[in-house]
Order: sequence, then C-alpha cells, then structure tokens
Amino acid sequence: MRNSQPENRRSVPMANLEANKALVRKAVDALGSLDVEEFLGYLTDDVEFETPGQHECFAGVKGKAELRRELPAMKKVLPNGVKLTITSMTAEEDRVHLELTGRGKTVRGEDYNNRYHYAIVVRDGKICRFRDYFDSDLAIRVLVSAMERPPREVLRANA
Repeated sequence: MRNSQPENRRSVPMANLEANKALVRKAVDALGSLDVEEFLGYLTDDVEFETPGQHECFAGVKGKAELRRELPAMKKVLPNGVKLTITSMTAEEDRVHLELTGRGKTVRGEDYNNRYHYAIVVRDGKICRFRDYFDSDLAIRVLVSAMERPPREVLRANA
C-alpha cells in the first residue's frame, strides 16, 4: 500500500504542531491588544508580514522595522485594541491557518467589527511569514476615517 502522504511533505510531530498553534495564539492576543513589542517578539527578524490588496494604507509586505514604526498608530485609532476571537485553527507542517472575528471601537466611538484569515508560517519557534486577509473596504471606511478625522479631544490631547 502506498503512503497517502506526498513524498515532498515531511511529517511533523504533533507536539510541534501544538507548539506552533500556541505560539500563534499568543501572537494573536498581542496583536489584538496592540502590544507591539510583545507581538514583535513572536516574529523572526526577517519576517514578511503581507497584507494582499491594493490600498496603500494596508497592502504590501512589511518587515519587523516597518511594523514597529506603523503599528503604534493603530493604538491611536483603536485605543482598546481589537478583541480577536479565533473561530477555527488548522496546523500542518510549518503552517498555521486561522479564521477570526475582531470587535473593537475606534477613538470616535464607531464599531469596528471585521473578519480575518491569517496564513502563518513558523520557523524555529517564531513566525517568519504572516499573511493577513480581511475586509479592507471596511477597514478603510472605519479606521482610515478615524485616522483622518480624529475627535477634537484627541487633537487637543496631542497638541
């Protein structure tokens, strides 16, 4: 009987798969709470964080330095972060895929409720590739609006 696993695939011990899933859960929690330094601690130095799409605010591939520079701006727009709830998670080999829902409130008091799919690759106990799929139209409408037109209280506090 022929092995049902393709020859180019390697078997990964269940403990490694569970460790990868645990790592990703911690990273998702840090990302949702916008704890930038904790989140970055789960990433390799050469990480590729990709958001597919066309909008210049979100689309592209970013490295760790860019994330360190750009993620703090989200805290100004979503001061309490986004409550990310994992609705499904699958791990195979070095990959972890998740479906999530996110709920948050902008600095203007608007609801920001989005759905996500993260396609993540783990190498040596850290995330080396993170693909972030979400409804970018909603993000542009709600988040970019809050960035461009912050409430007066925020403008006064930052003056």
